[in-house]
Amino acid sequence: MSHPKNVGCQPPSKDGMWQMSREPLAMSRRMWLRIVRQRHLPGQVIAASVATAILLIIPQAGEIPPLSEYVEVTFWSYEREDWRLSDQLEVDPSDPSPVGRVAKINTRKGYSLYDKSMQGLSPAQSYRAATIDGNNAIFIASAHEEKLATDGRPIHSIRALAYGNVAASSVDSRGDVWLNITGFAVNELPNIQEAVGITSLDNARELQVIAGLFSTAASQQQWGDVVFLYNVFSMNAHPEFVSVASPQMQAGLLDAVRDRTSSAGPDDRLIELYASTSSSPSLVKAFRALPDQYAKSQVKVGLSTVPATEPSATAVAKREVNIDRNRVVCSAAHVAVASACIALLGRIRLDTSWKSGGPRDICYNGCCISWSVNATFQIENLYNASQSCYSACVNAPGGVSCETYGVDLQGTIVNQCLSNRPNGCG
Repeated sequence: MSHPKNVGCQPPSKDGMWQMSREPLAMSRRMWLRIVRQRHLPGQVIAASVATAILLIIPQAGEIPPLSEYVEVTFWSYEREDWRLSDQLEVDPSDPSPVGRVAKINTRKGYSLYDKSMQGLSPAQSYRAATIDGNNAIFIASAHEEKLATDGRPIHSIRALAYGNVAASSVDSRGDVWLNITGFAVNELPNIQEAVGITSLDNARELQVIAGLFSTAASQQQWGDVVFLYNVFSMNAHPEFVSVASPQMQAGLLDAVRDRTSSAGPDDRLIELYASTSSSPSLVKAFRALPDQYAKSQVKVGLSTVPATEPSATAVAKREVNIDRNRVVCSAAHVAVASACIALLGRIRLDTSWKSGGPRDICYNGCCISWSVNATFQIENLYNASQSCYSACVNAPGGVSCETYGVDLQGTIVNQCLSNRPNGCG
């Protein structure tokens, strides 16, 4: 599948929209995120709603399970727009014939067999294909389900995400993931023209998949899906924020349809464009509700600030350079869940590893610490300013968004933010 021009990774990648570097971490073989990817096979097209992101069920490349007397092989069946566990076998490697027998039974029932790359298999090939790289999984789909998908069923991944139906791995995946929209589809995406990089302490693998979905949606000019996925990515794919019913997602969608540098309200053209190019009915409804949401937001009282009030709810993203050292300013924009920020602070408090360059943020769960300029420092040095910011600005409902000015990160003076996004400091 080709990718749209100028939509790439940061740093640039030759073959995709995202690029990732991460520390080697054990990944759960049972990881499951209801996401799909589009694949084109010789002589056959398996629609996006069939060719699911199988990489989330299997281990990372090279993560071969330790040798044991028996090997567990699983069959995953595509049923009603979802992958479900069909069979699970304990197989003696010296006699893998049970896998072939189960595979043959499924082919007689009319199922097609696939490996993790969605390449077709024969029953005789199934055991070797499943175990050659340690993923130990075989995927089956009936002709009936494939036809339903190719006949135009909506991509269920977008639907599932929009309803907040996402289950992440119980094992954290750490790494840097970039999504670069700068210069791409300027007329369709005028308010999200930026490169977003995230140093995720827990969801790097999920962010990879979201970025891949973004690429697919962009290539199909599904601009509503693109805006939605941009916001999912920007909030570290945190499950509590993914649903279109969450205040965090609604705020992100609203920002995408209005110029935050002016006092203008939502752009009706963008609302109609995004509503008409969304795969999920709930997402369509969310876009069409934005004018009313904006009107209500204008009468709400912003959070109190220390020691002064910010002039607007979006001021957390645009800051003056010259300001008193260690001044804390609270905000009503990009509000993170307080408990998530407590968890993030706990992760960085004694982290002596070094951080340099981009991404200029660290995210965990639904909370991010970000800073305004490049710096080289040990991560634990983010703790004091973030803790002070949190203590000054956490509100009664259990949310927090704030910035501390003039923080010294081992010789570099920065403005440091605590919010639900990685781009809290402009």
